[in-house]
Amino acid sequence: MTSDWAEPRQSSDERSRGGVGRRKGQRQERSYTPQRDASRKEQNSKAADGGYAKCMAAGVRLLAGREYSRLELANKLSRRFSAEAIDAVVAELVSLKVLDDERYGEAFCRSRVERGYGPGFIARELEQNGLGTELVEALLEPYQEQWFERALAQAQKAHRPKRRSLQNPSDPLDDAEFVQDDAFLEAGPSASRDDQVDDQWKERQKARGRLARLLARRGFSGGLASKVIDQVLREAEAKAGSDSNFD
Repeated sequence: MTSDWAEPRQSSDERSRGGVGRRKGQRQERSYTPQRDASRKEQNSKAADGGYAKCMAAGVRLLAGREYSRLELANKLSRRFSAEAIDAVVAELVSLKVLDDERYGEAFCRSRVERGYGPGFIARELEQNGLGTELVEALLEPYQEQWFERALAQAQKAHRPKRRSLQNPSDPLDDAEFVQDDAFLEAGPSASRDDQVDDQWKERQKARGRLARLLARRGFSGGLASKVIDQVLREAEAKAGSDSNFD
């Protein structure tokens, strides 16, 4: 008597492999081995070490040229290297005292002060490059007594009042002044004096506005700029008066 159920017969290939065969194209899963995992980690470590070394070399080259802040150097390196490599390099350079925000700030302040910039401009630049408010204030403290003289030098250099010259009558500017003087004479002494005062006031206001904009761009405060402009205009008017008396 036979049974209705029979075990499926294996093919000769399946019997030779000791089990059911894989479908065509199916990949066999690789078994985990400690040796393979260690090898993979070693390769990744070597790749990371290579990026770190190149990033470190680039950072040292940049610092050989001038001082950088931590943020400024990181931004510079970010064009070529990963964030992980940059973080490691910056931390290492800081620990070695090669990269220092305070030293960078001191060098930056000296450079900008000598070039005629005021505290507002310098503070903005330092904060944009990652320095904190307290550090910025400490860096600017030694210059507090210099701001007026620094601003005055910039305003004096920029203010060039128009001067009348009688040495070269063919000069178009001088010709225009002569024509204007003739018009004053024809209009009468009272009218010429009023018009002259009005023109002087307009020129003074133009000069004040021009100097105020200059000092604001340079980073000097409005109150300081006002005092500086008053002195510059007084000096210019006194010099113009002495020159006219000499003539």
